[in-house]
Amino acid sequence: MVVSLEAIFLSTFVLISQNRQAVLSDRRAKVDLQVDMLAEQEVTKLMNLILDIHTHLGLSHPSDPEISAMRRRTDIDQVLDQIAAEQHLAPDAASGPDSAADTEA
Repeated sequence: MVVSLEAIFLSTFVLISQNRQAVLSDRRAKVDLQVDMLAEQEVTKLMNLILDIHTHLGLSHPSDPEISAMRRRTDIDQVLDQIAAEQHLAPDAASGPDSAADTEA
């Protein structure tokens, strides 16, 4: 009986620990998403500034379609909607941002 009781307590502590680790993992994922979105916005702004400098100096713009696509601002709401949609398809996935307010810095 003592061994069974000890096994119950140990399994309870393990489950609590795993739950805590999952919560920390979710928090890290949210912070990573925030940092990635901020970095993307900064890179887009820098690309536009560099192309403005090209224009000011009279240099021609590169005709690369990738650059044109990267200059466009990313719609953060669309990214968050896609993340939410993927979470609904995979119920075992870790939970991400609950709303757009959770990802804004």
